[in-house]
Amino acid sequence: MKYKFFFIPACWPEAAEESLNIFLAQHVIYAIDKQFNDTAEQAGWSFCIAFESSAASERKTSHNKNSLDYREILNSVDFNTFAELRRLRKQTAEEQAVPAYVVFSNEQLAEMVTRRVRTLEDLRAIDGVGQARCDRYGDAFLAMLTTLQSQSVKTSQEAL
Repeated sequence: MKYKFFFIPACWPEAAEESLNIFLAQHVIYAIDKQFNDTAEQAGWSFCIAFESSAASERKTSHNKNSLDYREILNSVDFNTFAELRRLRKQTAEEQAVPAYVVFSNEQLAEMVTRRVRTLEDLRAIDGVGQARCDRYGDAFLAMLTTLQSQSVKTSQEAL
């Protein structure tokens, strides 16, 4: 993993923003740490980017050709729930500037759906989900699961 630093001035940030955006588009980003600096000399945002070149990432992902297609594994209702959990995971990861797998893996999300997780205890029973993840992310994911499961029950009842 490598690090790169950027400074985006508060006044006339366009050129620096473009440079940062080009860099982000060309690399695999693991973490972004940002801080607003309000000094007498110059105010603006400082960014520390943890990254890997996209070529190195492609080499790593080329070994992972046996990845699962959850559309084939899950039924349509479960896949829709899985997809919504992935959206929540992405949003959570972006807000915390961490990779999505730090929140939950695809396998863990699929298990949440197939096991019909309803409690923090159910969540902790999934391999790799410990107390820290439950404390940090459990309530949001359980709320989403409860909402989606109740919607699918209503839809099933209406179909009858």
